[in-house]
Amino acid sequence: MEEKDGWLYVTVTKWVWDKANLHRILSTLKEQGVVHFRDRGYFNIDWDFVIEHSRNKEVCFFCRLLMLPNKKTKDHLIPSMVLKAYGISNLPNNKVPCCYDCNQEKAYLMPDVFRRLVRLKLHETGDRRYEEILITLNRLIYYGTNEDIGGGKEVH
Repeated sequence: MEEKDGWLYVTVTKWVWDKANLHRILSTLKEQGVVHFRDRGYFNIDWDFVIEHSRNKEVCFFCRLLMLPNKKTKDHLIPSMVLKAYGISNLPNNKVPCCYDCNQEKAYLMPDVFRRLVRLKLHETGDRRYEEILITLNRLIYYGTNEDIGGGKEVH
């Protein structure tokens, strides 16, 4: 534990036996504005954007290109293996229309990790397809609270 700038920073590094109780306590403190979670692995998904962006089933959710009939697939934004690990069998709006190429590249990656990969590929190749994918991912992922949607999102 470390206090800096009036904030108390706590790093949990050991196994916590009563995770449910810890989660309840931290959630209550977060709701009261006493605790803020800060972790590079923590992000939110703008599900309203997912619903709107997924309406056209003929266009890939990520690269926005028209999909050939033999190249149409669906991708789980949050990989199904991650959901299963948390005991979740179904997450509404988690499947999006996706071209074969984007589906193969994203594979089992979480959206934030996929975004890092796309940034790297864009830098390496300059391919405009990656530019379009990055635009989509930047709109999809945000850090902070729901109030951050639409303005002032902290994007890493």
